[in-house]
Amino acid sequence: MLVLRHARSALTAKRLSKVMLPLFLALGCGESGSATSSLAPSASLGSPSLDGWNTAQIDWRPYQEGLAEAQQSNRPIVLVFFTSWCGHCKNYSHIFEDQRVVAQSKQFVMIRLDKDQNRELSKKYALDGEYIPRTFILRPDGTVREDIQERREKFKYFYDEKKPENLLVALERGLSP
Repeated sequence: MLVLRHARSALTAKRLSKVMLPLFLALGCGESGSATSSLAPSASLGSPSLDGWNTAQIDWRPYQEGLAEAQQSNRPIVLVFFTSWCGHCKNYSHIFEDQRVVAQSKQFVMIRLDKDQNRELSKKYALDGEYIPRTFILRPDGTVREDIQERREKFKYFYDEKKPENLLVALERGLSP
């Protein structure tokens, strides 16, 4: 009886491992962590991070520290407002895993702010509303480059949450005066 139970458990475990192992690898949960997910928004994206925003490759700064660094280094700023509960923000966070965005980010001071925890700053940067996510390109002195935005009447600072191309154009424009 004990042998039969053990055999059944071993058989069940073997079946489960055939199903679960590929699933774990597909989700990037393998031992090496180098497996990529088929859920990645585009081929140029790296392995999706669990929380998004690619904090491993992008040096996100707090607001005041980022402004001071931008002024000192004379580099433009990327300012992103998000919230932890926003589905669009979660999708958008993975744009920052695109290696082209990572490369461009090195030329900016990157600041990411939770709108719910930074209400006054969110109001200050509500040029066309307090929707989220909002992404602004700022001059090194902290003023908004209003000439860099999406070409639409509403939600001008909301960039495509699945494809990085529009953000890449904005970043490129942000490097020119």
